[in-house]
Amino acid sequence: MSKTNLYLNIYLDLLEQLKSPIYKVGDEIPTAVELASLYSVSRPTIHKALKQLQDDGLIKSRAGQGSRLIKKPKKEASENKIFGLIFPLLRMEGFFSRLAVSIASLSEKYNYNILWGGSFFQGSIDFNSLSKLTDLYIEQKVDGIFMSPVELTNDRYDINTFLLNKLERAGIQTILIDAGVTEFPENIGHDIISIDNYRAGYTLAQHMLSNGSNRIDFFTMPNVGRTVRMRLMGVQSALIDAGIYPQKDWVHLITEEDNLEVKLKSMGSKNIITSNDFLAVKIMKIIQGKSFSFPEDFRIAGFDGSYIASEHTPRLTTINQPCEELAALAVIDMFDRLKNPSKPPSQILSNFELIIGEST
Repeated sequence: MSKTNLYLNIYLDLLEQLKSPIYKVGDEIPTAVELASLYSVSRPTIHKALKQLQDDGLIKSRAGQGSRLIKKPKKEASENKIFGLIFPLLRMEGFFSRLAVSIASLSEKYNYNILWGGSFFQGSIDFNSLSKLTDLYIEQKVDGIFMSPVELTNDRYDINTFLLNKLERAGIQTILIDAGVTEFPENIGHDIISIDNYRAGYTLAQHMLSNGSNRIDFFTMPNVGRTVRMRLMGVQSALIDAGIYPQKDWVHLITEEDNLEVKLKSMGSKNIITSNDFLAVKIMKIIQGKSFSFPEDFRIAGFDGSYIASEHTPRLTTINQPCEELAALAVIDMFDRLKNPSKPPSQILSNFELIIGEST
């Protein structure tokens, strides 16, 4: 069982058991002590899973008396639901590919179908393709959309707003994955499922600072979304808390035209954090091409836990995004949103894992 969001995994497992003929309305379910022993977790973790079942109206718990099943989960409740994916970076980012697979893998358990967009995902995604894909989903009368906002373009806010408004006019619920569309301090507008990117950046910087470093350079691309900016804020906060005040020239915006080799030579730092794993590996290859090594000459880390992080030599230190947990949170939230469309929007945070490779 994954170490992140243990209660969610236990909740899903208990939910499946309660659907079976073994349990009838009025039956007692195992106590928190028994479940803690069964799953080898703490009682607070079990209590969170039981509270979720209670919030669903399925069980009733009384102090000292355990819990009873008061309503059977209905398998047919999610029948005929059709969800669509709008992931503009599906072909570019390993994280979004893994997340899409995780969402699709839950379809049998929750009895829904996923539309991937067919030919729209065969190449790069531009505004016209995204608009046509959205129209396709509207024509198919999908019940909901899992969407990762557009990034890496100057008009990303206008594109995202256009797509979301089109879906809202069609009465289609949308769950945002990884990042929101609005800028702080505006209201988030839609439910958002993500890791705590600020804390992730802070955690990664703390690891980089553990060897006594007094500078960390951050590499990213222009026109990134709030996800990357929160990661940068976390990195800079860790530096400040360590008594190091980050300088403006420690942040590097990389374009396709930039000569990374020249930039690396001029920056004067050997500790690098990048906005994602792909950029980190790109930088690693340049450094290794000059006969430098990791971590003796340079230390580098990224985000997302993409396959490339573990396949490169040396293995890249990275913040792993738990796709299975994120997918489960998104699906559960989607069904809750369909039942309660007027509830206030919320941001639901998943845990993450620091994976330490030989690059640091």
